[in-house]
Amino acid sequence: KKLYIKSYGCQMNVYDSARMADLLAPLGYAPWMVFTPFCVAALLIAPAILESRQGRLRQSECLFLVLAVYVFGSHVFADYHLLAFIVPLVLVAREEGPMDVSAWTIVLASSLMLAPKNFVFEVHGNVPWSWQVVANPLTLVTASAVVLWAAWRRNRQAANQSRMEAAASA
Repeated sequence: KKLYIKSYGCQMNVYDSARMADLLAPLGYAPWMVFTPFCVAALLIAPAILESRQGRLRQSECLFLVLAVYVFGSHVFADYHLLAFIVPLVLVAREEGPMDVSAWTIVLASSLMLAPKNFVFEVHGNVPWSWQVVANPLTLVTASAVVLWAAWRRNRQAANQSRMEAAASA
C-alpha cells in the first residue's frame, strides 16, 4: 500500500505528517511521492532559464515563472509563502510602456494567488478539502503557459521586424 501526504502550513504540520506516516508504517503503508508537480516545475523552469539567459524575458516574467516553480516543487506550502507574489506585481508596475498580455496575466494570477482561498471548503463524503489545493496549481499552470507564450510571441515579432528593417535597408 502506498501513502502520500502533502503538508500545508507550518513546520509543526510537517512534523505531524511525519508522525502520521510513522504510525501507518506498521500497517503496511509506504511513503509515495507524486512526481507530477516536479515534472510541471521542470517544464516551467527550463524555458524560463533559457529565455532569461538570452534576455528575452522581462524581470516580472522571470520572477513569476520562478515563483510558480517554487510552488510546484515545494512539498510544504502555506498561505504566507504566497506573499512572494507581491514582488511580480511591483515589477510589472515599474515596467515602462503599455501592459501586454503577459503583464496582465502576471497581475491577475499574482492577485489570485494572494487572495485567500483556504476558507473555501467542499465536502466529498467524509473528506473536506480546500479549493486552494485545486485553484492555485490551475492558476499557475495556466498563467505560466500564457506568460511563456506571450514572451515567445513578443520576441518573434521583434525578430521579424528586425529582419524586415534589415531587408528594407539593404
